[in-house]
Amino acid sequence: MQNKLEAQSLKGQVLVMKESMAANTFVKADEAGKYFEVVSVEKIAIPETAYTTISDLPKEGFYVENAMTKMQMVLKEDILTKDMVMGKYKAGYEVTSFAAESFDDSVNGSLRKGDIVDVYARDPATEMLTLMAENVYVSEVCDTAGKKITEDDGVATSFTVWVTPEEVESINTAVVYGGIQMYLKTE
Repeated sequence: MQNKLEAQSLKGQVLVMKESMAANTFVKADEAGKYFEVVSVEKIAIPETAYTTISDLPKEGFYVENAMTKMQMVLKEDILTKDMVMGKYKAGYEVTSFAAESFDDSVNGSLRKGDIVDVYARDPATEMLTLMAENVYVSEVCDTAGKKITEDDGVATSFTVWVTPEEVESINTAVVYGGIQMYLKTE
């Protein structure tokens, strides 16, 4: 009995992911229970910045900044109440898809759901790459057969993205120009 009490005193509560989640996902506060759960772990393994309960999460909803895996501890730096990139979509967005050349180990081919990219296209008049849209959210990627890619393996060739109403024309122009290249934003 004494050993059981000692073992319990060495444990603490921490918030973890119920399932894997893509980067830049917005979570409504009332839906947090779908994505997070509290587990007991050794106190020594709990960083000071770890959330310990669902009620500790921001009340107005929040963004999960980086991709998270099932059972990963949720730290303060993983959660943002405002996101400079994703915030532009709060006023509304359009969903569109396009194909782009992709090769094994290329940036385009390795893009995944949740990535943020800058979209360039080759202007036929100048033969120069032209920035068509910045900070574009990639909502889905597919392979050459049109199958959604959800794992790290596979080469993406088709991309579904969110664009603001102001960016629609630029993305449509990029598709017409062809030669679309995407640059992955890392910060």
